[in-house]
Amino acid sequence: IVDIPAEDLTALDLLARRNRWSRAEAVRQSVRKMLADQPSDIDAILDEVCGSWAHLGIDGLAHQQALRAEWDDRSPE
Repeated sequence: IVDIPAEDLTALDLLARRNRWSRAEAVRQSVRKMLADQPSDIDAILDEVCGSWAHLGIDGLAHQQALRAEWDDRSPE
């Protein structure tokens, strides 16, 4: 159950009628659109961390390859 102000409910009903939707479908469409307009958690995380090493002035791929090369240099146990 959702509490929607009367004027918003009237506008929602008009929108639903215009699109030949039920009120429930109009609410579903509205929620879907609102959620689509928001970044997903992964998008927010990527925006926050991508480029976070840029200030170090290192080549990320070269750094990754150097770290992996360490694995090759280990002597067998």
